[in-house]
Amino acid sequence: MGKPTSQPEPATAIQHFSHPHPLQLFNCHTQQTPNAALCSGCKLKASGWIYTCNYCNYFLHISCSSSLNK
Repeated sequence: MGKPTSQPEPATAIQHFSHPHPLQLFNCHTQQTPNAALCSGCKLKASGWIYTCNYCNYFLHISCSSSLNK
């Protein structure tokens, strides 16, 4: 029997090729997010754990940050 496989923990900050500023991990609740907050990768509403830019209005789902790298 092997060890159960689990998803690796996301990094608390990343530098993504799609954006010039560093992105910070943020738990985005619908009450805290502006209506216009859309993920820059998939264009869906930014929700749950996302990467966000502290300098501008940029949001990126964790899954989109890794799928854009492929």
